[in-house]
Amino acid sequence: MREVAGAILDKIYTDRNEFHLGQIVCDALGNEFRFIKFNAGDGAATGTAGHLVVGLDTNNLAADTGGPYERWEGTNDLNSSTIKAILQDAFGFLQAALTDGAYGWVQISGLNQKVILTDNGITQGQQLMAHASTTGAVDSHDDTAKTVLGTALEADGDSGTATALDVGFARIKIP
Repeated sequence: MREVAGAILDKIYTDRNEFHLGQIVCDALGNEFRFIKFNAGDGAATGTAGHLVVGLDTNNLAADTGGPYERWEGTNDLNSSTIKAILQDAFGFLQAALTDGAYGWVQISGLNQKVILTDNGITQGQQLMAHASTTGAVDSHDDTAKTVLGTALEADGDSGTATALDVGFARIKIP
């Protein structure tokens, strides 16, 4: 259990009474985390720790979206028929395995605290973006993506797992 400023980062919250959606906490190392609501998307994607979560519509960061989603409600269902991950606002990397409708923390800044999925194509120093076809994963940044997620400090596979950036292998910086 990892606790920061009263927030248990790997806890699955069933309601948002303890924290406000979008609330940010910072640990002693300077890593930042944001409180979100998880939506499994129309593909009912599993919310796995380390997966990238993105907004559900282009106005998801607005104070009042006027749509069916709450502000700071996001998904890792990057192949949803209603969104394309590379065009959405990135929320961060899950710190717990969240289920549909649950609340929890995503990392938005600092050295990654959870393993990040890749496509075995990340090299040291590359900027990262949402992967266009793999749920919860990242890819090398190009001009098709809306958001730069951070930078790979090591190549994926450097510690033996070809399709992952291990803990501490990426510097996350999500606006």
